[in-house]
Amino acid sequence: GRISKPGKPFPGGLTYGAKSYHPDPVDVPPLHPRCRCELEPLVSREYADALRREADRSVLRGFSLESEPMRVRVEAAERLLARGVDA
Repeated sequence: GRISKPGKPFPGGLTYGAKSYHPDPVDVPPLHPRCRCELEPLVSREYADALRREADRSVLRGFSLESEPMRVRVEAAERLLARGVDA
């Protein structure tokens, strides 16, 4: 759900994890180990907002490919809630 103009980097430091592996801007994903982000052409701002909202909701629900322990998923959900995410 993040938008970058052609030829411009994506913001760095974004993660659901405890620490960012890429604090500086990056040209393309992945942003962290086991990153499942993909590049998609922008359909609309609403579409990008919906993608970000669904990613937040899946973290809050604890959906996982079993790549993280439950403790890691709970901590990610707590960080989202502390930021006041509207999911």
